[in-house]
Amino acid sequence: MSTKLSRPARRVRRTIAGAAIAVATLAVAACGGGSTGGAPATTSAPAAAAGDSFPVTITHKFGTTTVPAAPTRIIALGKIDAEAAISLGVTPIATSSGLDTYPWLDAELKRANSVTLADDAGTPIEQVASLKPDLIIAMDTTDQAGYDALAAIAPTLTSEKERFSYSWQDFTRYVGKAMGKSAEADKVVTDTEAEIAAIKAANPAIAGKTFSLSYLSKDYPLVRYKDTDQAVQFFTSLGMKRTASLDPIASGQITLQDDYLSLEQLNMLDANVVVTGFGTPEDKAFFDSNRVFTSMNAFQKKAVVELDTAQIGQVFLPSALGNVAVLEQIAPLLSKAAQAGA
Repeated sequence: MSTKLSRPARRVRRTIAGAAIAVATLAVAACGGGSTGGAPATTSAPAAAAGDSFPVTITHKFGTTTVPAAPTRIIALGKIDAEAAISLGVTPIATSSGLDTYPWLDAELKRANSVTLADDAGTPIEQVASLKPDLIIAMDTTDQAGYDALAAIAPTLTSEKERFSYSWQDFTRYVGKAMGKSAEADKVVTDTEAEIAAIKAANPAIAGKTFSLSYLSKDYPLVRYKDTDQAVQFFTSLGMKRTASLDPIASGQITLQDDYLSLEQLNMLDANVVVTGFGTPEDKAFFDSNRVFTSMNAFQKKAVVELDTAQIGQVFLPSALGNVAVLEQIAPLLSKAAQAGA
């Protein structure tokens, strides 16, 4: 028996595969391979921090989940599900396929001999049950039937609000509460924020510069523009500002279909720094020859920063585990582009 992924989750997988772009709900997870062999490691978890006690009960959109004891056999069905557990000291015994896209995540999973679920067509319920988890983190679960199938196996954590509205800080704390690790979650957040602040201080040319964020295929030019969007906040945390040219969209004066720009609207991306990723090499070639895209000041000044698959995935779904790794990679590129595009 398999329970199918939500429509947004399936789109997310195709995005990272480069076959198509994600739509408005847009997180970037992955489609790809990892070994499905090997026995899962049992990760021992330290005792709950002072102030945490079990059982822990979490309220979410499908009701409540009670975790009776500190979980040590966690199955994580999504990218940030796995990253949150790892950042809190427990590597999942099994995860969704395709997470080898993210080097910082893949390394941890391989070290623990974590099993890759055979979930291309949906969550494999029998395989999940056979692994005997004591907590399932399944934030992509969007229907009651899918949740019920998982909850019949083990306590299952899903979202209490709109799936992609969590900041990485809130999400870390949410998972930390279920794991009995609230104090550890606070420390992870504080330490990560301090590292981000250090990266910001080391790249002063970025501060105050405007940016746009997009993921482009010739059929679906996706733009992120809401100041509350965690992907946008990935860059505002460095002191950058979302370009004012997107204000008409952010204010609702211009309405987009599923957050897609038309090709005639591409110049709305213009900023001191244009941050983007391309669905395929063919898409990159298309935009590199598109008259609207190439007429932007940022393109003319070589202030376009292209992110690779793992980087754009991390931007769209930030996490404590991967934020610093990606910011260390792209901050020098942002700084160079900011100076060129000023």
